[in-house]
Amino acid sequence: MADELAILTTRALYPLELHIDYNTRKQKIINRKEIQNNWNKLVPYLEREYGGALLELYKHTIEEQLADDHRFRKSLLSNDLFFSLYCHSLYGEYSSELDKESSLWFNIGEYNRPLLFKGKQWVEKEYNQVGGVFLHFHGQAIKAGVRYELEVEYNLEKQRFTIKDILATLFRIKEGHKEPLTEVSIWQQREKEPVIDYEKQYEEERKKLDEDEVVYQKYLKNKGKGWFDRLFGF
Repeated sequence: MADELAILTTRALYPLELHIDYNTRKQKIINRKEIQNNWNKLVPYLEREYGGALLELYKHTIEEQLADDHRFRKSLLSNDLFFSLYCHSLYGEYSSELDKESSLWFNIGEYNRPLLFKGKQWVEKEYNQVGGVFLHFHGQAIKAGVRYELEVEYNLEKQRFTIKDILATLFRIKEGHKEPLTEVSIWQQREKEPVIDYEKQYEEERKKLDEDEVVYQKYLKNKGKGWFDRLFGF
């Protein structure tokens, strides 16, 4: 029943309009009033189909959060896997090696609250095969004596460095071995991108430069000639 309630609730929560500043430190849910209205319209149906103590607890929790903008935003951005990954701070000052210390809240599903993973974040120095830039986050968290590791890969658009794709894997470290627990894949909807052949692109650019050089040398050679000689190619 809880799973069914969670799925139905998304009808009220989405679409969600979220404003995020450049460094992702300030987030604002623009259409919170619209979400509240959608929730109020959904409640009679839930009461008719799922009456009982669990629904009352569910209603109380959601309505408390919807009533407080800060609490609703914090709960959504920390507990929802999509928003915790998408709203993670990617920009800012990096070292000369393109890395820095970072932390990320991630809900692993085994505890009431998300865990704070602390670790390292870095940018690959080369473009990837789909014409983007890979940014990685690797962090660790310990809860109740159990160690967890989180690995996240962001595929960024190379011109504006906006997020195109996110791949995240959560591991539990058990007796020195990494046991995968959760995998999250997020894709931006777009047309299929061609795989870029950088070697071919380089060869074409090299060939174009060589052709331009030939034309330029011919220009220099003919520069001192008169119009008659240049006209007939002497």
